[in-house]
Amino acid sequence: MFKKILLIIFGGLLCFYVAFTLTSRYNFVRHTVEYNTVDIRPIIEKPRLEPVDYEVLYLQTGLGKPAVDDILQTKTAEQDLLQFQKNFFADPKIKIDMLSPITAEEVFADKTDTVLIAPIKDGDILVTLSTNTLMFRHGHAAIVVDAENGKTLEAFMVGQPSDTQNIRKWTKYTSFMVLRLKDATQQQRSEIARFAQERLIDIPYSIFAGLSKSTGPISNTHCSHIVWYAFKQFGYDLDYNKGMVVTPKDIAKSPYLEVVQIFGVEP
Repeated sequence: MFKKILLIIFGGLLCFYVAFTLTSRYNFVRHTVEYNTVDIRPIIEKPRLEPVDYEVLYLQTGLGKPAVDDILQTKTAEQDLLQFQKNFFADPKIKIDMLSPITAEEVFADKTDTVLIAPIKDGDILVTLSTNTLMFRHGHAAIVVDAENGKTLEAFMVGQPSDTQNIRKWTKYTSFMVLRLKDATQQQRSEIARFAQERLIDIPYSIFAGLSKSTGPISNTHCSHIVWYAFKQFGYDLDYNKGMVVTPKDIAKSPYLEVVQIFGVEP
């Protein structure tokens, strides 16, 4: 009994120490834009954009060509692009939310601060490096499985099986990327999303998932593994460095993907 009490006290002190360390000696990952804004309205008003125009809009809004093209088809294109520019150059206050005694994520300190997410489509991938455990910045990843209703599939943390989430949670992250499979039709991307939604829900979380890189049935998973696994079923290996474990950073660097949007990430 005495040993059990000591273990409980020790565990509590350890958790307190880790939480204190994370909140007092923390280096935020969010990239702050260090160049000036320019007037993008003349570009928005053009009947046809050139590559240099897309490059300017990317540096000013964080939006890649796919997102810019989608937004330009709407009646509120100018208003929306100007708001994306405003968000991209904002410098909001950041706080640390403790997901567990050892895991933290960076979010906006003011709950009224949120960021616009570019128009998403089924099969899109979201990646953030705003999450870390014991100072190891592993990040987080998700796949859009129902764009119309703003649903993602995520393997979030130990003790929680994979499940759908509302994409609104991503508007609180201080940095993220939206990525899309390039050189593929929307029908192909939707098939991947449908597979993920139908086959990859309620799978237990494990940080050791995917060590064998098996494409057979899986009994456990984690955030980047579940994204990798869904795409691998259709012949796309999103693991950039082909290492033992696929990470959100590996997915973000995959040559199979193109940028739809970046926020708080260096262009």
